[in-house]
Amino acid sequence: MKVKFVNLAGFCVVASIVLGLGVSSVEVVYCDKPALLTNLERIDYIKGDYFLDDVRKGPEGRTHIYGLVHILRDIGARDYMHLVWKRPWDWEDFELMAPIFQERGIRLWLYLTAPTEGEPEPFGGDYVRWAVECAKLAEKYPIIKGLIIDDFATNVKYKFTPDYCKKMMDEARKITPHLALLVAVYYGWHNNIKPHVEKGAIDGVILPYLFPHCNHHETQYLLPQITEFRKFLDDHTNEGGVFGSVLLVVAVYATRCSVVPEGDNPTPEYVKKCLTIALNATNDGLADGVYTYWLPKLNPAFVEAVTGVYRRYK
Repeated sequence: MKVKFVNLAGFCVVASIVLGLGVSSVEVVYCDKPALLTNLERIDYIKGDYFLDDVRKGPEGRTHIYGLVHILRDIGARDYMHLVWKRPWDWEDFELMAPIFQERGIRLWLYLTAPTEGEPEPFGGDYVRWAVECAKLAEKYPIIKGLIIDDFATNVKYKFTPDYCKKMMDEARKITPHLALLVAVYYGWHNNIKPHVEKGAIDGVILPYLFPHCNHHETQYLLPQITEFRKFLDDHTNEGGVFGSVLLVVAVYATRCSVVPEGDNPTPEYVKKCLTIALNATNDGLADGVYTYWLPKLNPAFVEAVTGVYRRYK
């Protein structure tokens, strides 16, 4: 069996492993292609959740970590995206979550707001520092898999240039080589990230299912969007001479987005259909997983809908 790996220096390694005999041979082939980190440690089959409003405690609204872990394990989630925004204790909670998530085997992602939404605390708009601090924690707790930048496509001109993204992750990977950078990009904003894809500056894309239909009841556009986005990413990695595949992860709204008209709230059936479409696409090689955006974790109907899908797909 042949397995392809990529190292951070940008050269390809083809390893021929003879299973059962304990014999292996490695041929190193040097090339000048940028190399995506996600091919060094492939992050497979994301099934996750984002945001924790239903599992807060105390007057400050700190994370009820054990309550959160209990719900995530119940629904069959493998990943949790922890939002860090304006409250400094959100980062403190992330630090506290890391050893518990490491023990329970649930992958943890640091989800940061972009400057247009308000810079996250306590490190503000120094996203190189954010990447480094995340890497320091991930060195101790490798269950931390990477960073996610929200609202990325509208912040590429003045902040998240390809060079800046590379600087972030170059500094982070001096400490923890496995850390990945994923960015949230709505359908229709593809071209804003074309240079990032062609230069291998990002490891993955989060596709929130929202535009252009801007409602929470039509599911028929999701698969065509996944298919088109997958082709876009593959075409531009090839065009840039990048070795590897950019991750594509779908985000499904389980709570109404503010741009959607009032009253058009996601239903458990809507969430269930979207998750099923996304995970079928994952099985077909078009995507790499899905997560729920703001799942009502104390609502039995929503919990049952997500659990039924997540536990059906292994």
